[in-house]
Amino acid sequence: MTQIEKPDFTSINEISKRKEAFIQYFLPIINEINNSILKDKKLLNHIAVSNNNNTLSEKQKQDLGKLEKKYNLNEGTSDNSQKIKELTLRINTIPVSMIAQAALESGWGTSRFSIEGNNFLDNTVLQQVVVSRLRMLLQEQLMK
Repeated sequence: MTQIEKPDFTSINEISKRKEAFIQYFLPIINEINNSILKDKKLLNHIAVSNNNNTLSEKQKQDLGKLEKKYNLNEGTSDNSQKIKELTLRINTIPVSMIAQAALESGWGTSRFSIEGNNFLDNTVLQQVVVSRLRMLLQEQLMK
């Protein structure tokens, strides 16, 4: 992932400039994450077609295993069709509108939680699964 230096939002006094910096910081991150998710979704679609035709290769089985691990699929089933069905539900892009939610919940990056813990989202409004996935992806980016 591209490394982007996080601005010190608290040092940007003019609100319009802080908002612009916030959006310019998060938009490329979300776009890059979404591009990665779309690649995973495309891979899963190819695996699904092969699985439906009973032509799943060893490489595709390995790729399916990697997707299971990446998206925390611990269903304990050996049924590839069931795995594919569950992964199809889990592998979704992050709405760009999440930037607005992050802005509201972090005070445009000035809250104590965003400063001390890189926590720009809370669970109060969003589903916990979406929040934890986005948090994980953002933490990966912010820790680089």
